Amino acid sequence: DDAFSRVPYEKGFAFVCHLEQLAGGAEAFAPFLKSYFDTLAYKHTDPPTLRTMYTAHFPDAAAKVDWERWLNAPGLPAE
Repeated sequence: DDAFSRVPYEKGFAFVCHLEQLAGGAEAFAPFLKSYFDTLAYKHTDPPTLRTMYTAHFPDAAAKVDWERWLNAPGLPAE
């Protein structure tokens, strides 16, 4: 199917791994991820919501994320 591409899924996976690494690893990131899912269960979410919640939990890490490039630029960022 020409309409299907793995790129968005691979990029999403890489982005979540990047956020986890910046947050301090799985032990630090897991409680945030649980809170994110619990807060948004059965609701719509979007990138600004993720950014707001991540920034609230990890302000120093969030400042290191190139949000524009990860969320809006084509392909994978070099970081």
